Amino acid sequence: DGSTDGSSKMCDDFALIDARIRVYHKTQGGVSSARNLGLDMATGDFIAFVDADDCIDYDMYEILMNVMLYHKCDIVACSYVAGPVCTPSTNSTVPSPVFLANTVEIYRSATRKHLSIEGYIWNKVINKDIIGKTRFNETITMCEDCIFSWDVFSNATSAYYIDLPMYHYRIRDNSSTRSSSISGHMTAIKAYEYMISKAEKIDYQCTNELYIQYLNWNRAVMRKILMTDCPTGNNNLEM
Repeated sequence: DGSTDGSSKMCDDFALIDARIRVYHKTQGGVSSARNLGLDMATGDFIAFVDADDCIDYDMYEILMNVMLYHKCDIVACSYVAGPVCTPSTNSTVPSPVFLANTVEIYRSATRKHLSIEGYIWNKVINKDIIGKTRFNETITMCEDCIFSWDVFSNATSAYYIDLPMYHYRIRDNSSTRSSSISGHMTAIKAYEYMISKAEKIDYQCTNELYIQYLNWNRAVMRKILMTDCPTGNNNLEM
C-alpha cells in the first residue's frame, strides 16, 4: 500500500521462501483499501488481521484456531494488552473460552467492558463465510474496523472469547488515532451513529456503552476545534 520503509521488499523475500505467503502491491489508498484488497484476494477459510505496528504472541493463532476448529464456531477472539512496547511470548496455560451462543450475546459482549469480544478486528479469527461481501467503508478513517465487525457480527451465530491478552496493541504518540484531523474524528462519530442505529434494532441493552463512546468522540472533536481556534499560548482549556 505504498510503503517506503523497506517492508515491501521484506514481504517479497518472505514470499520467496514460503509458498503460503502472497504479496500484492498497490498504490497507497489507506488501511481500509488495503484490507479490502486482502479480503478480495483471500482464498482460505478464515480471516485475521494484524496492524503493521502491533505484534502477537507466538502461539496466538494456534490457540484461536484450536478453539475455532474444535467448536466449529464463527468467531474466536482473545483479549489484548496496550502499551508503547510489544513483548510477545508463548502461553503455557489457556483459560476456558467463554461461549457466546447467539448474535445478541455477541453484540452484548462487544459493548461491555468485562470479558468483551471487542469491536476491533485484530484480536479475532473469523470464518470467511460470515464475512461474505462485507467490506470496510473507505470513507471512514477512524473506527472503520468497528463498523466492519458490527456488520460481520450480524451474520454470526456463535463465538468464543478467550480471556488471554495475546494481541499486543502498540501505543505511539504519532499514531493515526492521536494525530487525526478534526475531519478524521468526525468519521468516528459517524461510525458510532451507525453502530448505535444497528444495535438498537438488535438489542437495546447494547447501546449504553456505545452512547458513552459516542459522547467521548464528540468531546474529542470539540476539544480539537477549540484548541485549533485558540490563539497560540492560550490553549489551557479543560473540558
